[in-house]
This record gives sequence, structure tokens and C-alpha cells, in this order.
Amino acid sequence: MFLISAFYQNIDLCEEIIKLGYYFAAAPLVRQEYEIICQIHEIDKDIRKNKKVANAKEIEGFGIVYGDLSILTHLSSCDVIADILSANFQLKDGQTPISLVPIVDNQICKMMYGLHIFLIYTIVIYLFDLFDEMYGLDINEKDKEALSLIVNILLKEGVLAEHK
Repeated sequence: MFLISAFYQNIDLCEEIIKLGYYFAAAPLVRQEYEIICQIHEIDKDIRKNKKVANAKEIEGFGIVYGDLSILTHLSSCDVIADILSANFQLKDGQTPISLVPIVDNQICKMMYGLHIFLIYTIVIYLFDLFDEMYGLDINEKDKEALSLIVNILLKEGVLAEHK
């Protein structure tokens, strides 16, 4: 429950800074959300080691996403940084100015916010499992429909891809 509480505390902040275009500030929060999911996954598999960072590769299909979040978190790719900070026009000399204030990029916003929503979805699934284990409360049809709707929207928006 501690991990779920830690996850929950950052939800509003994460959403707000993504919406405002602060992608470099949002990346560590989204990455932390993913790391919490990895830790819960390791607890479920009974392979969690205390005081060790969870293995980000433990959850299939997320290695690339984690790598992208790491690039933004550590500011390790000049090209990526320049793309995010570049204004959408060029000067007469062909140079692209760099913005000192956030520039909201709809595609980056959609993907980062979508990932954030998917991680919330994943936490909710873990909560349902936990409540079932603790209290024998199974997920009802209305909740299943809501969760299915989330996945369908994320698939339609291209945030998630069909697993083959």
C-alpha cells in the first residue's frame, strides 16, 4: 500500500506539469510511476529486493518507453532537448530559436499524458487484485467496462499498440 500511496500523491502534479508543457519536469515523475509499477510487479512475482531499484525490463514492452523517459529525466540527448525547446519557426539566418518558457507540443503531451493514464490504469488493476486478496472483492462489470474503455481510447490515440 505504501507504493500505491506514493504513486497517488504525484498524480495531480504530474498531470498539471504535462498539461503546461514542462516535459523535463514531468519525465522523472512519470518514470517514478513506472518504477513503482515495476516494484509492485516484482512483489507480485516474489522477486523484490529491498533497497534495490526495480528492474525496468521486468515488464515486457516497456524498455523503450523507460529509455525515452530516462533521456528526458537526465537530459542526455541534445537532439531531443533541442526538439522540445525549439520554437516552431526559423529566423532569417536559418537558426531555430530556443524557448525559455515551455512550448506545449500536442504530440508529446498526448504521449506523456497517455502513458501517465496507462500507469494509473495499471495501479488500479493492482488495487483490484489487492482488494480481492484482502477482502474477497472482485471487480464488477461496470468497472471492467470503464477499464476497457481506457485501454480502447489509448489504443485509438496511438499511445498503446496492440500486443502481438
